[in-house]
Amino acid sequence: MANKKKCEKCGVPLEGLFSKLASVFGVKPSTTNPGLCNKCDNSSTNNESEPKEEFHSDEFSKEDTEEKDQDRKEKYSESGD
Repeated sequence: MANKKKCEKCGVPLEGLFSKLASVFGVKPSTTNPGLCNKCDNSSTNNESEPKEEFHSDEFSKEDTEEKDQDRKEKYSESGD
């Protein structure tokens, strides 16, 4: 079976029989980037203008979180006096 073209980001088929099914859902090859579908191309152009923040759970230890919670409790009790 020949390799059919797929979106580089999400893998949706852009050629062949399954691409016809995808087009029913509004997915088609991008006009600006031939390696992407129109949905991934639109999402990538929208995200370029906004900085992307990523949260990784290993960045904060449990102790850090507990210290911050304690600091908040202390600030709250001081402001309530």
